[in-house]
Amino acid sequence: MQLIDGYPDIPAAGSLMSKILILFVHGLAGSRGSWGDFESLIKQDEELKPRVDVAFFVYPTGLVRFPWSDKYLNPQDVADGLTTEIGVKHAQYKKILLVCHSMGGLVAKRSIIDELLRRHELQISGVVFFATPHKGSELAAVATNLSAEHRQTKAIRPDTEFLRVLNKEWLEQGCEAKVDATYVAAGKDACVTKNSAEGPQTSRRDIDVLKGHIDIVKPTSSGDLAFLIVKAAAKRVIYDKNADYAKLLDAINNGDSHSAEHLVATKGRSWIERQDSDRAIDVLERVVKRFDATSAEVIWSKYLLVIARLFRSGDTSSTAIDDDLIRESEALRLAPLLLAERMELTRKRGDRELAIQIYSDVARQLAENRSPRSAGEAYAIATSHFLVANLMRYGGRYADAQSSIEVARKIFVPTIVSHQTELAHCQYALEVCRSMTGLMQEDRTLLMGGSEFRPFAEALLLLAKSHSEWTQARLAEAAESAEDAANGFEAIGYRPYAVRAKRLFGLLEVWRKLDWGASVESAVTTSSSADGSILRALLGVAGSEGTIHDQFNKLRPSNALGLLQFASARNDNWTKDIGGFALPPVLERTDRGLRWITHRASSLHDADRILRDKLDVPARLAVPLVAD
Repeated sequence: MQLIDGYPDIPAAGSLMSKILILFVHGLAGSRGSWGDFESLIKQDEELKPRVDVAFFVYPTGLVRFPWSDKYLNPQDVADGLTTEIGVKHAQYKKILLVCHSMGGLVAKRSIIDELLRRHELQISGVVFFATPHKGSELAAVATNLSAEHRQTKAIRPDTEFLRVLNKEWLEQGCEAKVDATYVAAGKDACVTKNSAEGPQTSRRDIDVLKGHIDIVKPTSSGDLAFLIVKAAAKRVIYDKNADYAKLLDAINNGDSHSAEHLVATKGRSWIERQDSDRAIDVLERVVKRFDATSAEVIWSKYLLVIARLFRSGDTSSTAIDDDLIRESEALRLAPLLLAERMELTRKRGDRELAIQIYSDVARQLAENRSPRSAGEAYAIATSHFLVANLMRYGGRYADAQSSIEVARKIFVPTIVSHQTELAHCQYALEVCRSMTGLMQEDRTLLMGGSEFRPFAEALLLLAKSHSEWTQARLAEAAESAEDAANGFEAIGYRPYAVRAKRLFGLLEVWRKLDWGASVESAVTTSSSADGSILRALLGVAGSEGTIHDQFNKLRPSNALGLLQFASARNDNWTKDIGGFALPPVLERTDRGLRWITHRASSLHDADRILRDKLDVPARLAVPLVAD
């Protein structure tokens, strides 16, 4: 099988069987001409053109029907026609993305539901609803009054039986979990309200505030929001991100405990950091309700729900992983993982002392569970070692962190998707440890994996590449890699990582502007608001010393050391005594074990010297501006 941009699971371009089809479905009074430059933009796009074919589904329609005009088919008959055309004319495509405008979206929904009710295998893998009146359109009500027996407008007025049944069956058949759905509203739409165009609560929703009902599907450039939305949906279909949800939903409906456990344990970790984590949360909650409370699939689901809520809303509550869940996990030998995650949540809450106490329990559990008997146990033990490494990195103990990461890497199984995701984290964390100790590697071997793993790993490695370029004084290249990493994370929906990469890019841009002679105030505008205040203080802006006293000890040690480089390079007064201030706490080994120690400094120069000494960072090493 050939590789395309590094993705091993996509067949070589050129074969119809290897491509997806983007099938456009127009709306009421629409035609093939409704779609603007969509077709030409797709065929010009370097990413899409080798992997995508384009077609149009056209049916008779009009806004007003006169008594002497041909009758228009009702939406159900149009949906049947769409189903027939897909099954006969486009049978060679295993994956189809429907791009629908207005009433065309209702036609698509009806076709999808009917195929599921017939228990047919779906060719339709995704659907984009542009300005679709899921709750009806007032314009249709007006058009009905002006028409003679207009079956289409009668069906899509607000509160019709057609719409009521359609929306009810869409939810009952679990279509949101089986088809990648995107709902797009037009901000200036006078035909379909935003409320009517939106999907269910957990759906993917977008809005183009500048477009109306007609021009929302008439992109004129590759930067047009409508084209970018369709491109993102096409990439999700190409890389088959929705298939696992559909399989798990079937397992839930059939009470298939074995399949549910397999999917959740081997695939679940890759679902929860994405932009559509709400969909993962919904399906995992169904697992918890459907199966026995002590079953493996439920324990795994509860664990994943904790992590998903952490990524989505920053929930680090002390009750997220309670004693009951840990006890229930012992029979499955997952207790080390649950304890390690409790340690991680505690650390993120800022309770460092309790995190160290829990660490002692985790270390004991890991000493007792050295040999995993299954892939699930291997994941639990390896991830626990990785979380220990996180604690060590947070405390500035990079050699200890690197040792734990290496142990984790040896235990993870690269052929399992959930393990692949964690291996990507391991690889990046290892690069951070190396960057903080002067051992960065120029030649990185990209770990192999499936389609979900590869883009994530590539974006992480771009971030690591930015660190490497920074240490070698290649500022422009470092900024470009950071920006590319941010775009990569955004494209696959990993927003927390996109935020980190954007923050790094912003700091690199501040440095570059200062190189060009910009004023401090002008330069720091490209950084986040949180970084802006500390940067002003580090760069010696008069009256900002208080920020150092108030905020410096709240930074991670690595971040504090990274930002101090602004002072060492650009603040002539960085040796000035500004009064004693606390540094970020660091982990140190004492006769009584690991302890948090808070050191103090009286100048920025002293802060840099002390932190480098305590973190074992070489004196003049250029460390990343923000690594963790």
